[in-house]
Amino acid sequence: MHSKSSFRVLSLNARSIRQKIADLMYQIDCHQIDLAFIQETWLAKSDGFYINSIKDYGFNVLHSRNERENDKGGGVAVIYKENLDVTNIKLKSYNSFDHIYCNLKTNNGILSFINIYRPGYSEKLQFNTSYFCDEFKDLLTEIMPERHSCFILGDLNIHQELLKAKKDHMTPDILQKHKDAIKFQNILTDNDFIQLIKEPTHKANGTLDVLIHSLSVNII
Repeated sequence: MHSKSSFRVLSLNARSIRQKIADLMYQIDCHQIDLAFIQETWLAKSDGFYINSIKDYGFNVLHSRNERENDKGGGVAVIYKENLDVTNIKLKSYNSFDHIYCNLKTNNGILSFINIYRPGYSEKLQFNTSYFCDEFKDLLTEIMPERHSCFILGDLNIHQELLKAKKDHMTPDILQKHKDAIKFQNILTDNDFIQLIKEPTHKANGTLDVLIHSLSVNII
């Protein structure tokens, strides 16, 4: 395996890669991506054909998805070049989100990545943000003993753009989302993590996606 000190990384909510693999791999090639963190793959355990299609492009794939009754969505994948030294670290399953935790060996040491997708609350998936925050804290506790320089990427469906919004005239629904964003931010602060994304990541101007890193990481 080849180790190096700089990488090009992509994080993308694909909303299914089933019919998009050629387009996805074209974009990865055009932008010279080394590691791609994909959310909402919509792949099941039986969809090995799609995984093998990605491998034909010279990439390896890690994939994980909670099997949910009557729900085809979700799923996360890490697509990385074959010459990279990536190790999949098994963690316990969580009800409210899909995740992959992996380590990348570089010339400067080990980098840890967590790719995470949390569906929004729905009749099918009745795990609210408070429930997710409790599970997310458990996740951070689980990785803490062996945590290297760590990045967390993905789509959490938490409206972080509301952190700096004024509470005047907020509807009850928006006020609850504001409280959820504060609760999540407090978890990051308490565990020495910081969210880097400040701009909207959604067509409705919401900041739902994250690029979080541990404060031990030097960003160049």
